[in-house]
Amino acid sequence: MDASTRRIKGSSIDVHPKTSPEIVFLGTGCSIPSKYRNTSSILIRTNGGKDTMFMDTGEATFDQLLGRFGEKETENILKNLRCIWISHMHADHRCGLITLLVQRSLLERKYRGSASELSPLTLIGPNRLYSWLHAYSRLAR
Repeated sequence: MDASTRRIKGSSIDVHPKTSPEIVFLGTGCSIPSKYRNTSSILIRTNGGKDTMFMDTGEATFDQLLGRFGEKETENILKNLRCIWISHMHADHRCGLITLLVQRSLLERKYRGSASELSPLTLIGPNRLYSWLHAYSRLAR
């Protein structure tokens, strides 16, 4: 076990910060965002933060990112975003998706053609999610 590896007390599990996933609860559930509680949103960071994923993106997920990580690290999180998984179509699980996609799209334009180009994003969710996104994009034009 090297100096950067920690052992979980009472177990034989070694935790290495560069390879162990980091799970950040940005929201654990409520019907609307509040000062003390946000709608469902879980950020998973792996590979030392080089790969990120969201499980659900309730309203104000982007605001939670900014508040917790600041502007520069939020940009890194979005640049390294590989997957968004939406569990179901309740608004408190998907209403932050549009903002994340728009913010990531702005980063794609900013870094297009550079060495920092963003990798493809996989979106997983119920079939109705795609028709909802399509309807939203038609209205936004």
